[in-house]
Amino acid sequence: IVWVLAADKIRRTFIPDEGVPIRSLSVAPDARTLACANNEGMCYVWRLGEGVYEAAQKIQSHGAYVLRCLFSPESKHLATASADHTTK
Repeated sequence: IVWVLAADKIRRTFIPDEGVPIRSLSVAPDARTLACANNEGMCYVWRLGEGVYEAAQKIQSHGAYVLRCLFSPESKHLATASADHTTK
């Protein structure tokens, strides 16, 4: 869910896979990209803009649930760590 804090309103709800819990969410430092990863090892990436939320990628990143997804400081790379004992 993306909130407009000043108005205390929901702007957008992201539901990549109905019924599959999201384990981690990361917004790139440049605020142009959002990524989340779930219990099935999937990672989803959206491009963000002023009122625009464009689905960019769906990645089968791991064979087990993702523990964390995180963007690099320059917003060019996304790293994931998983319960399958791998980092990508």
